[in-house]
Amino acid sequence: MTLARRRAATGLLTVAAALALTACSSASTADGGSSGATTAGSSATTTELTYAVADGKVTPPTSTVTVPKGRTIRLTVTSDHVDEVHVHGIDEEMELPTPGTPGTLVFTASLTGSFEVETHKTDLLLFKLDVTG
Repeated sequence: MTLARRRAATGLLTVAAALALTACSSASTADGGSSGATTAGSSATTTELTYAVADGKVTPPTSTVTVPKGRTIRLTVTSDHVDEVHVHGIDEEMELPTPGTPGTLVFTASLTGSFEVETHKTDLLLFKLDVTG
């Protein structure tokens, strides 16, 4: 195994461990909804979401995350491929230039509706974001 692959594998294992802890600490959103991907560090105004993409699979599994309009979203994604993450309809995006290195996108859920958050190159749906008025 090359050094680059070893580093990527170590990074993905670290993310997997963090995701396992995240899944165990599911928190409710301020509007009463819940998200298995919301970390215990979420506040009334910020929802923190952490996802990993490895071998064509999304962890935690694709789901719907519901937040109130005006909520700040802090999305962290780690992928085993160079990729881009895009929030359709809100037109927010981030590059994932280095496999195994997390990227973080912070944005405000300023429009109501349902928005798909997906990777572009691997074409995977991370989650559906429902923003309520």
